[in-house]
Amino acid sequence: MKSIIFTLTVLLTQSFAAEVDHFMGVNALISDSGHIFNHMVNKQANEALEKLDSNEKSCLKAQGAIIKELKNGIGYKVNKFIRKELPSAYKFPHDLSKYELSKKSIFKNILFLRIAPVIEEIINFNGIYFGIDKLSHFFAMGQIYFNKYNKLKNKDLSESEILDKLFKSGHLSEKTYLGLWGTHIYSYADLEANYQGFLFFKSFCSGNDQILTHDGKRWKLKKSININHYVNPYWNELFNPSFYSKSGRKNLIKNARKYCKDIRYNRNFHFRYRYYNSNLWKKSESQKYFEDKILNGKSPDNSPFKISNICSY
Repeated sequence: MKSIIFTLTVLLTQSFAAEVDHFMGVNALISDSGHIFNHMVNKQANEALEKLDSNEKSCLKAQGAIIKELKNGIGYKVNKFIRKELPSAYKFPHDLSKYELSKKSIFKNILFLRIAPVIEEIINFNGIYFGIDKLSHFFAMGQIYFNKYNKLKNKDLSESEILDKLFKSGHLSEKTYLGLWGTHIYSYADLEANYQGFLFFKSFCSGNDQILTHDGKRWKLKKSININHYVNPYWNELFNPSFYSKSGRKNLIKNARKYCKDIRYNRNFHFRYRYYNSNLWKKSESQKYFEDKILNGKSPDNSPFKISNICSY
C-alpha cells in the first residue's frame, strides 16, 4: 500500500509540475527513440532474472523481480533520463528557454497552470509522438492496474467486470489527484497509457505469447520486450485530446488557434496524422470504454478540444 501511495504522489507531482504542448510541436521532427528504451528495459529485465534464485518456480515472482529492477531503473526515472541523457534529436522542445516556452505555449495566461516551470518534452516511438509523462503512466499506473487486476481475479468476476473496475479507477484518478484537482485537465491519453501499461505487465505471465519462460533451470525472456507494441496514437493529446476545465478553456483555445495555419499546411504533420488514422491501429478496450462514457455524459466531453473544432474557422 505504501508503494502505491508513493507512486501516486510521484505521478501527481509530475502532472502538476508540467504540461505537454503538442500544438507547439506541430512543426517538430523528432527522431525515433523507441529502440533506446527497449534496449534499456531488456537489459534491466535480464539483469533482474540473472539475480533471481534458480529454484524460483513462480512466474509472478520472476515478474516481480523485473518490476523491482524497473522501478530502480528506467521505469520510474524516465522523465529524469530524457531531460538529462537523451540527445536533443530525440525530444522536443530542447533548445528554448523557459521564457520562450511560456510565451509560445498554449498554456499561456491560464491561471491554474502559471506555476508550471516546464513544458514537458515530446518523444517519438515508432512514429507516434507523445509526452514523456505517458511513460510514467505506462509503468507506474500500469502496475497499479495490474495489481488491482490480480486481486479482483480472486473474487469470481468475469474479465469484462474486472476491466470495468480498472477503467473506473482510472476515471477516478483523472477526476481527482492525477487530473482535475491539480492541473484542471482530464487526460484520455493518460488513461490509454495506463491501460497499455497494464497489458504490458499482464503479458509477462499470461496469454499465448507470454514474455517469460522457464527453461528447466531458470526464468528467461522468451522474446525481447518491445514497448512499441503498446504505444499507439491514443497516447497523443492532439489525436486524443484532453478535457480542460471551464476556467482555462477560453484562453487555451485562443492560444491553440495560433497554430492552425501550421496544422493546415505542414506536410509532415499531415503524414503523421494519416498514419495515426490508418488501419494499422485499432481502438483498445479502454479507448472504446471512455468514448462510450463521453457519449453517455458520464465522462468529460473532449470534443471542443479536437483539432477539427479548434481550427474549424
